[in-house]
Amino acid sequence: MENMLKEGIVPDIVTFNCLLEDLSDIGKTVEANKLRLLAQSKGLEPDGMMNRVLVSGFTRERKRKEGQILVDEMLDKDFIPDLATYNRLIDGLSNSKITSRKKG
Repeated sequence: MENMLKEGIVPDIVTFNCLLEDLSDIGKTVEANKLRLLAQSKGLEPDGMMNRVLVSGFTRERKRKEGQILVDEMLDKDFIPDLATYNRLIDGLSNSKITSRKKG
């Protein structure tokens, strides 16, 4: 997919979201996010599903910092409809950090 994007071949959003979800499911959310950034630079418009997949992946992987950056981007682009949704996303990221301390 990276090679395709570099060549200017941009998939539709549904196909791209499936790829991001698969990467996130196997613990490669950082790589999925890099693909997101590359795809956006090539003209792919993000949607709510793309962001949900990535935030969920960062939460599962206990990558609070990366998740926080994405949530802030979502807020800037009006992907977060209200304060309750924002708080739910941040709480999920915060709780994943607390869990990682207990296990680590």
